[in-house]
Amino acid sequence: MTISVVDAIQANVVFVGVRLLPTDDDIQKFRETASTEVLRKADPSIVLSLTGAPQVEQDAESLRMDRDRIDITLSAQSSVIEKKYPERGDLKLLAEVVSNCISTSTLDSHLPAAYGYNIQFV
Repeated sequence: MTISVVDAIQANVVFVGVRLLPTDDDIQKFRETASTEVLRKADPSIVLSLTGAPQVEQDAESLRMDRDRIDITLSAQSSVIEKKYPERGDLKLLAEVVSNCISTSTLDSHLPAAYGYNIQFV
């Protein structure tokens, strides 16, 4: 049986147990070094807990890079960097954004205990 990928819906990198870009200064440094405009949304967000149950997280923030179709969701429980509708060459861009998030974050000893990546295909 031959498998052909019709479309990739999303690709993301997840850091469990760590919040990247924890301070306003870190977010500002990230915005200054990003290759495109980064929009910030500071409203409470609904996030999935580690048990998979949705909950409202008051300290959750969302950053959007509209031109690149990249969303960054930051909370105390996890950090998720997601590229919507990626093509093969977009995975390099996703890796660069992830690297930029890590390098501009003040993490001290709060290094991730686990991380993963997901790709959804149709």
